[in-house]
Amino acid sequence: MIPSRRDPAEGRAGVPGAARDWQLGLDLEQVDAWIQVTSLQHVLVSEAQAKVTANLQYQIENTGVRSFVVRLPAQAEGVRFKGEQVADFLPREGATNTATRDWEVKLHRRLIGKYTLQVSYSLLLPTQPRKPRSPGSRRRT
Repeated sequence: MIPSRRDPAEGRAGVPGAARDWQLGLDLEQVDAWIQVTSLQHVLVSEAQAKVTANLQYQIENTGVRSFVVRLPAQAEGVRFKGEQVADFLPREGATNTATRDWEVKLHRRLIGKYTLQVSYSLLLPTQPRKPRSPGSRRRT
């Protein structure tokens, strides 16, 4: 078999004019990450405190993320985040009110797809005992 020579003016397939004078345009658009989270919380209640462990299953689409913001009760103590790529976690400044506090969880690298994050913390319970009441019941005088 004898190799053939192609004339550059003939185009790629050897057909005159077949891939000549074309241009490729590229337009990039930055999109925000689309994040869904499913959570399962386990709460162990004792007389003085409630210990909470929450598993957060993230589904991240469109683009990767390097950090998450998680909102916890402002009174949460001993906060710990666990996950495969967790680098650091800190309460966000200026994002605290009387009921909640936002925490920023930083990751070692950008993540996309499924990701599981676990958070654990404890809450001190009021020391004053309360009388148990069922919902909808009223106190009689």
